[in-house]
Amino acid sequence: TKTFSEAAYESEIRWKHLLRVRSKRNPNTFETFEVADGIFQLREGFVIHWYRSSEKMKRDSYERDQKIASAMEKLQSLKDQKRRGPKTELTLARQVENILTHYGAQDWIVAKIETELRENFTKATRGKPSKDSVYKRTIKKLPKLSLRINAEGVSRSKAIDGIFPLTTNTQLGSVDVLKHYKYQPKLEKRFSFLKSNLSIS
Repeated sequence: TKTFSEAAYESEIRWKHLLRVRSKRNPNTFETFEVADGIFQLREGFVIHWYRSSEKMKRDSYERDQKIASAMEKLQSLKDQKRRGPKTELTLARQVENILTHYGAQDWIVAKIETELRENFTKATRGKPSKDSVYKRTIKKLPKLSLRINAEGVSRSKAIDGIFPLTTNTQLGSVDVLKHYKYQPKLEKRFSFLKSNLSIS
């Protein structure tokens, strides 16, 4: 059975226009809501509605771009040959993992660590170099980091931009479920008033 995100990525979800309201974040624009066509249920039997918001789509895309840019900047700094600290492959791998995890960019950036052999010659004896000097050859293994954007991972992420689910155990339709959800902050605020001590003059 495919997950909803997999179906969305493969363009198997059909969306229906549901609602158009003025944006709360920007009163000069409108937010459009769509709902996935079809019947979706949780294992418990509750109905689940999948919505797609035009404003959330923009925010998701912007936040992903910011995270990718920030993670790439940090990862690029690890490629600096002059960086201080241990330069072992294991240490570098841990640093890469920490950065990707911090920005949640594991699906968007591919980081590959390869071993680079660096040849070095040092004088075997003390004193100034001369034509008779003997040099010792050493091979040093250095980890080399290569980076690229995971195009498929970004595409899969884009496929679910703006999407969020709401579930209910009522008989409310998708429009009413969404309206109840959007109204919830005001409802919770009124509950807080009822639970607090109010002064009446």
